[in-house]
Amino acid sequence: MAIKLLSKVRVEDARFGVYSHRLDDMWLVRGASNTGGAVLRQIFTDDQLLALSRDIDPSVPSSLDYYPLPKKGERFPVSDPAWCQDCSLGPTTMRSICKAS
Repeated sequence: MAIKLLSKVRVEDARFGVYSHRLDDMWLVRGASNTGGAVLRQIFTDDQLLALSRDIDPSVPSSLDYYPLPKKGERFPVSDPAWCQDCSLGPTTMRSICKAS
């Protein structure tokens, strides 16, 4: 996932991978994120992902507040090579979290 927008002011925040490039008299603000698709494939089978996806109602906010990472050092949302929200969280725990929400 990527964001791009034009701004009258320069926007920079290395903590979140947001940066700007000059574009005439404006700034092109950019940022990117791994949306988590790769880590979900490490935890769930295709059939499990399909079943869980059927239960998602995009018009209802999720109670989940978890950013699964496949390994230490993913650069988004925190630019820290040692950061990992909980890389040890395995498939059983992730399945329980998804079913409980």
